[in-house]
Amino acid sequence: IGYSLGVMYEYIGNSGFGLDVSAIYSNECYKTIEHRNNRDNKFDLTTNFMRFPIHFKWVPKFINGGKTIKPILYTGPEIGWILIKTDHQTGEVAKFDQSASYNWNFGVGAEFLNKFQITVQYGMGLNKMFKYNDNTTLSHNKTASEAQANNIAINFTWLFR
Repeated sequence: IGYSLGVMYEYIGNSGFGLDVSAIYSNECYKTIEHRNNRDNKFDLTTNFMRFPIHFKWVPKFINGGKTIKPILYTGPEIGWILIKTDHQTGEVAKFDQSASYNWNFGVGAEFLNKFQITVQYGMGLNKMFKYNDNTTLSHNKTASEAQANNIAINFTWLFR
């Protein structure tokens, strides 16, 4: 669970096909379970990202000529750079290596009155987002773990046209 804030540039041609490009600051919270030495360690992690999605959109205008409501379908890649990671138990920056997340997004939604968009998006993780290495222990006890993140987002967009 988290929040996002950003800007989007959208171009939709007369055919209803187009493109949107965004720059989004995103604050995301994860509940993670690490299994080590026959024990589960649970911790919460907050991660801040700078995300850059590029979506290929279809916005047909067949309902009321597109003046009141327009359905939206989109898909496309997204790259997100991890800015800050905080472990809630210790309040410290987590020991995870800096990394980036690569997703492929699929979304559906609607545009209302040519001013607002509401979409639901599924982001399929394409890489290992976090890599954790504990180099502080003896060599035979070294631990390493990785995580891949798939996500679901509900987006509300206010369009300035």
